[in-house]
Amino acid sequence: ATQMDALDAWYTDELETLNESKEANENYERDILRLNEIYAAKKKKILLDEQKDNNRIADQAADLARSLGEKLGGIGLTGIDKQKFDIETDAARQIDEMKKKYRDLALEYSAVTTAQQEQFRKAWEANGIQFAITETGMVEFSRQAAAEQVAIEAEKNQKIKDLHYERVKFQEELSRAREEGDIDR
Repeated sequence: ATQMDALDAWYTDELETLNESKEANENYERDILRLNEIYAAKKKKILLDEQKDNNRIADQAADLARSLGEKLGGIGLTGIDKQKFDIETDAARQIDEMKKKYRDLALEYSAVTTAQQEQFRKAWEANGIQFAITETGMVEFSRQAAAEQVAIEAEKNQKIKDLHYERVKFQEELSRAREEGDIDR
């Protein structure tokens, strides 16, 4: 049985016990309210744990695929092409990690108390982190993530520019052609 099945069975048993003592229990309404609060809290924790596990599994698969793609993409590259490839794959890795960071932070936010959520919001505001609270009370960081992605892309483009890619690529091809005796290339 899953954790949710066990929780539902526990809730049903507790509810039956409360209902059996309804006539003799002067705190019946309060006890029902508490039972529902406990059930909701336990259910939320189970769902969050399942989401964390799902994220971990998806991250593992994505990391394996990215690692293979980087290995295959880098085969046969040398010189300036290899440097450019490394800069591009590093930027892609940074973007993936940044997206995971905000996904996990939003999940963490959803799992804490209202008072802790307030502390999160105050800390984010104090540090200039862009966030929004959705209609359902969840937090999302799309504007912050977009700003960080722009910065990562700008850094990548500057690094490629600093390589003087076009000039160096031409020089490498010219040198290779001279070595091979095919200057018309």
